[in-house]
Amino acid sequence: MGSILLGIRALGNTISEILGLLDNSSIELHQQVVELSSAANSLASASNQQAASLEETAAAIEEVSSTIANTSEHTLKMAQLSKEVNESAKNGQKLANDTVESMTKINDEVTSIQEATAIIDQIAFQTNILSLNAAVEAATAGEAGKGFAVVAQEVRNLASRSAEAAKEINSIVQKARQRAIEGKEIAGHMIDGYETLNKNIENQLNIINEVSNATKEQHDAMEQINDAVNELDKTTQQNAAMASQISSQAHAIEQLSNKLVDVVKHTTYKKDAKSRVCDIDMMFVINRLKLDHINFKNNNYNQLDSKKVWTVTKETECNLGKWIIQQEQENKNYTKTSNWKNLKDAHERVHKGVQSVIHDNANGNLNGMLDTTMQIDLAIYEVFKTMQTTKEENCGN
Repeated sequence: MGSILLGIRALGNTISEILGLLDNSSIELHQQVVELSSAANSLASASNQQAASLEETAAAIEEVSSTIANTSEHTLKMAQLSKEVNESAKNGQKLANDTVESMTKINDEVTSIQEATAIIDQIAFQTNILSLNAAVEAATAGEAGKGFAVVAQEVRNLASRSAEAAKEINSIVQKARQRAIEGKEIAGHMIDGYETLNKNIENQLNIINEVSNATKEQHDAMEQINDAVNELDKTTQQNAAMASQISSQAHAIEQLSNKLVDVVKHTTYKKDAKSRVCDIDMMFVINRLKLDHINFKNNNYNQLDSKKVWTVTKETECNLGKWIIQQEQENKNYTKTSNWKNLKDAHERVHKGVQSVIHDNANGNLNGMLDTTMQIDLAIYEVFKTMQTTKEENCGN
């Protein structure tokens, strides 16, 4: 009967602790589920907003990518035009060089003409002298030299006109030479200008090529960004769908937690059990150790009919004894209290009491057996009580 009462008491405490654990867990679960539901709703809303923003970003990136592609195409056209302008400038420079060469040749020809006119002028001068001499000779000859004098005069006139013509030709040649020199200088300036133009065009062409390469790299980068944004958009859409599903599941769990809270509210148990269930592992270990000692007593009592004497398991070698030693080795705080000392004392009385019952039974001391049996049940009850207190101390209560 004592074992039954102790077992019922232990079972009642275990049930109360399980209900207390369920009560604490249901309240905490309800709070966590409410927060989870709120977070899931926020996540779903944020995911939808993010998905919409990504769609707009993807559209903007696609537009920028299209603009970059157009810019790249225009840059290539500019590069082609610059190459054509560069070729034209080179052709112009070649023509200017040809002009300089032509002006040089003209200048050489003009010099030749000038030399020829100088010779003509000298011939006219000599002819004029000869005509004067002929005129003097004709005058000395008298009447016979009149015809010769006329010829000499005509020759003189021709020499004068030749000299004047040579002077005019020389003047024209001088002007032509001056124009050739000026044309050569202008052509030289044109060549210098073409050289500067070529350099500028080459620099511009290099810049355009750099811009073209940079634009191509930007286009490639924008395509990669566009692909990444599209992939991110796809993932975000999936996340939004999952967030909505989580929100629905969180709402369902919230309803279940509300039912669990209602069930616990309608269940009667010892509320002080809630102060002993912070450590679930310790709770179940101690509850199992309680039953071990009821079984320890019953197993030994079942052998009393034999009237023999045997040695029971020492208090340091049973499961509870080993657990007590382990807790002390781990230097747990609750092993330093008076309750712990009471637990060890009660535990020792249980083992010694059972050993005493075995001896009294073998000796036929029935009165001693009954008294000791009652003391054993009280000691087991004391073990249960102190172990309950140990759980409370472990939880800081």
